[in-house]
Amino acid sequence: MRPIPVLFIDPSPPFRHLIVRLLERYFAADITFVAEVDHWPPAVLPTPPPQAVLLGLGGAGLTDPRLIRSIHTLLPAVPVVVLGHLEEPAYRQAALAAGAAGFVAKEAISSELIPLLRQLVTSI
Repeated sequence: MRPIPVLFIDPSPPFRHLIVRLLERYFAADITFVAEVDHWPPAVLPTPPPQAVLLGLGGAGLTDPRLIRSIHTLLPAVPVVVLGHLEEPAYRQAALAAGAAGFVAKEAISSELIPLLRQLVTSI
């Protein structure tokens, strides 16, 4: 299988760096980052286009539905997966209610993220 092109959006440089390095180190055959940005929308959409978007929750802890709608406006068929800090049902429910295709808590990234991305990308 070819690596999934991913756009990663998170306002925290340390968290972005940590997640990108972790995924590049252990899952380079499964995922490739087309861009990592701290805000949406980026000045230029990445080429090649992403097949998935990873969206960090940021400091507020809740998913902004307007942000996910904006991502879907520019990348209509691309699933958004929210990366949360905690495995709390409220965070998962808020992300899904906001239009995310999935939610993965940071402690489960290494075990849940790649299977979820594969499932979402193959269902497009």
